[in-house]
Amino acid sequence: MILVMNALCVVFLIGLYLNRDVLFAAQGERMSMDKINPIAMGHTAFAFLIYFFLILGKTKKLTIQSMVLGPMLLLVVVFSKSRGAYIAGAGSILIYILLLKGSKRLFAVLGALVVAMAILATSGVELIDVVIARLQTINVDADQSTMIRSQLFAGAWRQFLENPVFGRYAVEMQFNFYPHNIYLESLMAMGALGSLPFAAHIVLALRSTVGIIRSGKFPLAAVLAAVLFIREAIAGMASGSLWGNSVFWVTSALTISFWYGYQGFLAKARNAEIRAY
Repeated sequence: MILVMNALCVVFLIGLYLNRDVLFAAQGERMSMDKINPIAMGHTAFAFLIYFFLILGKTKKLTIQSMVLGPMLLLVVVFSKSRGAYIAGAGSILIYILLLKGSKRLFAVLGALVVAMAILATSGVELIDVVIARLQTINVDADQSTMIRSQLFAGAWRQFLENPVFGRYAVEMQFNFYPHNIYLESLMAMGALGSLPFAAHIVLALRSTVGIIRSGKFPLAAVLAAVLFIREAIAGMASGSLWGNSVFWVTSALTISFWYGYQGFLAKARNAEIRAY
């Protein structure tokens, strides 16, 4: 997996570099391309950042790779100016650190501080200013995107209250669009009864995520899937749709499979030991 992730990251960065004239065509605006919008670009870059954060300090070679590719990815994240990528990505790393046990949490915090100091030393406060300025645009009265989302949320909740048991429409009727909140979308379209399987799926995924991170016995693939699920669960509160958020479904299913598959493996091992005894 490490080989594949490194290769994909290099291809991603080379692709952006080859199109650098398009990325920075509009000075002062968000980085974007004809076929990659700033939101997708920011979330993809942050996914790679999370991966490199998880392998940081594992070995000398992996640490060097993280220190070389991490700053490049950070530039993409910052200048894509995707507020959802900022919040969901940072939130997932914070929750991951809080779920760690004992010394692992301390080492993770120290690693994050080292990375933050390196960023400040190389770029000053410019990158931080860009992020803060972008986050400050989250204003219902001043930002059109925020205003529309707030209206979508309100409309979806109103439609749920009108048909709370079974739901009714698959879109928010005022804008004829999905409400950019997968949890409200489920309630709006399927009602409380139809949302029970979705809620059960989320509970299983959250239980699996906590178990995987706190266990410390799972491979990197399982931990990465768990952290990416946290990110997608946060991002789903303000972006995307139930049918379109493939990363949410893939990471949640992988996380559940890793956790409960591991439990099954342990049960078989215990049964084998009992029979042998």
